[in-house]
Amino acid sequence: MKSTIHPRSSRLPIRFRELHGFTVTELLVAIGLIAVLAVALLGLSAGLRGRSNAATCVNHLKQLALYFNVYASDHDGYYPHVARYSAGGVGQHWYYNTELLSLMQIPVSNVWKGKVPFYLCPEDQNGMSTAFGGVRVLSYGFNIAVGSGGSNGYTSGKYIRTRSSQINQPSKLLLACDASEYYLQVKSKAVPKAVYRHRGGANVAFCDGHVAWMEGPLPTSTQDPDLWWPDGVAR
Repeated sequence: MKSTIHPRSSRLPIRFRELHGFTVTELLVAIGLIAVLAVALLGLSAGLRGRSNAATCVNHLKQLALYFNVYASDHDGYYPHVARYSAGGVGQHWYYNTELLSLMQIPVSNVWKGKVPFYLCPEDQNGMSTAFGGVRVLSYGFNIAVGSGGSNGYTSGKYIRTRSSQINQPSKLLLACDASEYYLQVKSKAVPKAVYRHRGGANVAFCDGHVAWMEGPLPTSTQDPDLWWPDGVAR
């Protein structure tokens, strides 16, 4: 009896009609290539996320600098007090200063709930949360020598308020930056509470409103007094 061959299968090359499996070597090479690609994509994703977070942080500091300067223009050239001021003044730290928050159209309750978006850097995983029940509240510190500091610093309670008119080089004077505390205390031998969460550096807002990345550690007030001290303020 004559066998019948399917006309379509007879035209297929032999390699398609034969079963063919992968060798162990081929599988290992394929897995290795997939792993390399996955690592490369993860690295690219992390790099893009870091750059995006840094850009967001810059925008937050620009907004803060803008509001600080608007506040100063409405208060005879004075910036908000950085810390509690017992001899007059608003009696509040700057980040929950009712007048500043009113200017920003933000209720004070949002501060304690961590719902002031431009108070928080996306790279900051702590955000001054320890004292606030684990809620991230703030990622930036304000230069105490600009807001209400003086030669005797934060602890004495004797603040020397600084008018914006005393700042002859606003593009060089630090206003706020990435920090671990709400204030940046000026000391001669230490860089106060700055945090370097962006490629080993910090985003810094200056009194003229511009923001720049500065490599850490930031220079101390002894190394660069123009960065920390307004003109006419005792150092």
